[in-house]
Amino acid sequence: MNAPSLPPLEYLLECSVTSLQSLELACLNRSQHSLKTARMELEESVAQRECAGVARWLIENRQSLLSVSQHTLSFTSS
Repeated sequence: MNAPSLPPLEYLLECSVTSLQSLELACLNRSQHSLKTARMELEESVAQRECAGVARWLIENRQSLLSVSQHTLSFTSS
């Protein structure tokens, strides 16, 4: 998303206070929206790292988990 550029300084100097206030509010609104989007992206990134960590743990511990579960199943069915 491209950041909107400010109009030329000459134009801004000719704007009314009301117009400048509108510009200010619009910029603050876009800033807030950008921060919200960034926060959501960060939360998604953290969640994906957690999923990757679980997958890595399962990769590294899969064989021992299978052995324990097989031992438990054979013990309970005896």
